[in-house]
Amino acid sequence: MGKIVSFIKDNKKAAVTSIATVGALAIATAAGAEGADTAVVTSVTDQMTTIKDTAIAILGSVAAVAILLFGGIYGWRYGKKVFAIISK
Repeated sequence: MGKIVSFIKDNKKAAVTSIATVGALAIATAAGAEGADTAVVTSVTDQMTTIKDTAIAILGSVAAVAILLFGGIYGWRYGKKVFAIISK
């Protein structure tokens, strides 16, 4: 017990922060377990799935253009190097 007390005295900020964090997590967990509304959970899940699907669709349409642009730039640079080597 003496080691615990001396540790808390030496690390007051860390001890208080740890105790406050554990207390907040315990309260949040208890409140979440009691008041879980399945309609709200389902709504949030559906909306996050919609956002994910939209983001993937946007990335898919942008990726096609980006691959063509960067592929063209890379091909041009690589082609210049190849022709410079051949022309020597």
